[in-house]
Parts: sequence; structure tokens; C-alpha cells
Amino acid sequence: MIDQITNNEITNSVKKNFKDRFSSPVFGTFFIWWVIFHWEFVYAMFFVDESRVWRTTNMLMNDYLRARYFHIDWSFVFFWLAPFVMTFVTIWWFPRFILIPLFRKWEEYESEKQIIKIKIGRKIEEETVKRLEVTSQKIEKEKKIEEADPSINLEREYLQFRKSDFFNNFKRLIESIYKHHGYVSTVNFEVPRDILAYTHSNGLVEFEDNNRKIHLTEKGKYFVKQYSLHNK
Repeated sequence: MIDQITNNEITNSVKKNFKDRFSSPVFGTFFIWWVIFHWEFVYAMFFVDESRVWRTTNMLMNDYLRARYFHIDWSFVFFWLAPFVMTFVTIWWFPRFILIPLFRKWEEYESEKQIIKIKIGRKIEEETVKRLEVTSQKIEKEKKIEEADPSINLEREYLQFRKSDFFNNFKRLIESIYKHHGYVSTVNFEVPRDILAYTHSNGLVEFEDNNRKIHLTEKGKYFVKQYSLHNK
């Protein structure tokens, strides 16, 4: 019973040792390189039929493999040392002198890209601020000009009014003022409700006499003046 337990412990220890070694990056890399340099041996061992070896060489598989791949000469030494060298190159030399410098350069490149993006973003922000400042200064300048000369703003509003649908009925409103003493509705005359609503809401006329009559404001007089100049 004790011998069986001891044997199981030894077996488990050996299995664990092999598992740790095979899972090691160093051993795994060495194994891959060994297979690469001995691919003919691996292929012959696992994929070539023994009868074919016998017919071709008149040798058993073991004798053929020993004679073909384990004959000690310079090539035998090279193909056994090469996996060790390539494992060292792959595990230690290649990362240190190739991968890490490349990674460092890549990170520097990414950092430089971020710096460029930040600089471009700041430049765009500065240009936007400058445009806003110019626009603000322009608006402020226009306000000062309008305050000094109100006719500028009135002219702008009049030009917008000319483009509206209400402009076609403006003549009827003028007739109400100058032909019908400001009355918006008489036996043979009536000012359309839409032009009344527009001119009143935009400060061109004021109602009086219980909304039966209208009179022009200063703004309305300016509009009538411009209308007369452009519609002679």
C-alpha cells in the first residue's frame, strides 16, 4: 500500500515536472525551432511508412533514422546547436534589440500624433475665437451705426418687407391713410386683415377710435416714403 502511494507520488511529480517544462516559453520556443530544423526527421518518423523505407533502402525504420539523421558530422552538430541559438535569439536577443525598440518608436509615434492633434485642436479653437471676436466687433459696430443713424436699420427692415407677401397689400393701407382718413373699413373700401396685423405688430401703424382707424408711426412714415420712391 505504501509502495503504491509512493509510486503515485513519483508519477504525479514527474507528470507535473514535464507539464511545467512543456508549458515554459523557453522550452516551447526551443521545441518549435527543433522541429523546424529537424522537419525531415519528424516527417520520416511519423508520416513515412516503414515498408516504403525497407523497399527503398533495405533498412529498418530505426536503422534508417539513426544512419540518416544521427550520423555525427558537422551538419549533425549544426542542426542540434541551431535550435539553441535560435531560442536564445527569439527569447532574449530579438525582443531586446528589435521588439522593444520598435515598441518604443511606436509609442513615440503615437505620442507625437496626440501632440499634433492637440496643437491642431488649439489652433482651430484660436481661429474660432478670433472669428467670434471679429463677428462680435462687427455686430457692435453695426449697432453703433444704427444708433447714430436709425434709417439704416429701417432700410434693412423695409427691404425685408418688400420680399414678403404682405407687400402687395401695402398700397391698400396707404389708401386707407390718405384717401379714407385712416378708416380701415368703409362702404366701398376695406384694408385686408393680414396687412393690418403685420403693420401693427411690426410698429408701422397704431389703432385708434376703437380700432376703426389707424395712423402711421415714424417707422410707418419711413416705409411709406420708401414705397413712394420705389413705386412712382
